[in-house]
Amino acid sequence: MRNQAITKDTNFKQYFIEEDNLRSLQNELMFSILRRYNCFAGCHICYVDKYFEKENQFTRHIPPEITQETTDKWIDLFSHYNFVTTTDDLYWMKHKQPHLFKWYQEHAGMFHFGAMTDNNFIRAWDILKNEIATPKGIYEFTFSDTWIQKVGSQEIIDRLNQIYKRLPISQIKLIQTNLTSLSWSGIIDLVGWVRDRNINLIIHHDAKTFDTIRLDSNEQQLSFATFDGDLYTVCGEADYMQYDSFFLTLIDAIDPLVKPYDTLDNFTPETHLHKHLNAKKDVYSRYVNKLKYARDENTIAYRNYFEWVSKNLTVNEDYNFIPILSLKPFHSYSTKLVEQGWQNTNYGLYKKSDVLRPLFQIS
Repeated sequence: MRNQAITKDTNFKQYFIEEDNLRSLQNELMFSILRRYNCFAGCHICYVDKYFEKENQFTRHIPPEITQETTDKWIDLFSHYNFVTTTDDLYWMKHKQPHLFKWYQEHAGMFHFGAMTDNNFIRAWDILKNEIATPKGIYEFTFSDTWIQKVGSQEIIDRLNQIYKRLPISQIKLIQTNLTSLSWSGIIDLVGWVRDRNINLIIHHDAKTFDTIRLDSNEQQLSFATFDGDLYTVCGEADYMQYDSFFLTLIDAIDPLVKPYDTLDNFTPETHLHKHLNAKKDVYSRYVNKLKYARDENTIAYRNYFEWVSKNLTVNEDYNFIPILSLKPFHSYSTKLVEQGWQNTNYGLYKKSDVLRPLFQIS
């Protein structure tokens, strides 16, 4: 478990290099077949539900068909990442957009499925158990403490067992709406099931209820701040692909007014790097503005980090050197760059040129 929490004592430069940087390109691509993200499960705990368009308004974001040309572009893109996760609403697609559901059935072997929360877990578990033949596994299920108590931990465990028998589950996330809930019997049972199987357990506070707080839990990974019902994430986990558009956060992937920072048609491994880092500066600058009224010490620490990055990170578009702390030889993205003519050195990736220019500088 990495220590991802930001406090008033955090060394921002060290944190950026170790926990932010290009970590969001080292492992995971979050993929959606839709032009903008949406989910129709209606989970009470969902912190982005208020941003979703209603189904009758959302039609323009649904691709009418998926061509082989588009599929081939996706397959090539996926090879740059260690794994690809989709969080699309399979239940809704099965019943309302069967052409998209069929595509997922035919290409399930490329994906980890997951990030299904509460109601969506119930809606999708039979599909995952019986109708998706060959996925790589389940990336994540998320449960809120109050929902576990309402539904009953045994019912949830029974359903988890049936999926676990055929698919590996990478992690379970527990959302605490009540700070005493780790002592509730149903929560104890579910946490015990997770630990007995050595599944990664992550515990978060409820973003809709609390501003940034630090839970008394060894399983907490605090790579985000919360304020006034919204999440403000350090963009160090994943890249987001919505059909043909790249975003850095789930909120941006939902909002039709936010322009993508890169597109599938324009994607190259080299240009994507500087676009990616410049997009972080843009996201963090917006965060600083939205957090200007924060008064909680914990939240202010994150705001200060976001401000520091936006002011102190300089990105060079004409770079020819990528520090090894940003990408290492075993990262899929690094391998793809080597295929493009970059050379591995003890200090990082290098492309021969008259002048050495790093991908970024920190002032």
